[in-house]
Amino acid sequence: MTATLAQRAYCIRLHQKFPGYSEDVWGITASDSVKGYVAWGGPPDDPRVDGTVVPSAPAGSLMFTPRESLRALRKMKQLYGDRIYGRYGFADAFNPTTGWVDSDVIGIDVGITLVGAENLATGKVWTWFMQNSEIRDAQVKIGLTSSPGAGPEKILPGGSRKP
Repeated sequence: MTATLAQRAYCIRLHQKFPGYSEDVWGITASDSVKGYVAWGGPPDDPRVDGTVVPSAPAGSLMFTPRESLRALRKMKQLYGDRIYGRYGFADAFNPTTGWVDSDVIGIDVGITLVGAENLATGKVWTWFMQNSEIRDAQVKIGLTSSPGAGPEKILPGGSRKP
């Protein structure tokens, strides 16, 4: 959640330089760009960032920041409609400042969008993930849970959490 909110704040901060970014139009992750495929991100500042928005960034964060992420996806679709949203969902990337829209829809980005949407709707993805003992053991080893027997956390519809 913290990383997603930091990225959103980063895009908002870049609004002066790239007017297409806003509190509801944000998202930077590896994607196509007008210059080809770029593995970019931020914060910290990445000089390759050019105002491109990658819808799968907020979509992949639906389970962490449901309100902000869903609002971003809805706003993108509302503002740019058919230019960025088609038969297979959102284009891989677009630049609202320059008007560039990627002609591709990339499967891995559609995949994270679907995983995020399913988890937001049912909480099952997180539940299935947390059923793996390796995940629970890893969390204990890095200090994210207090005991190996801690049950899986479930993200409920709307983003609330239930142990």
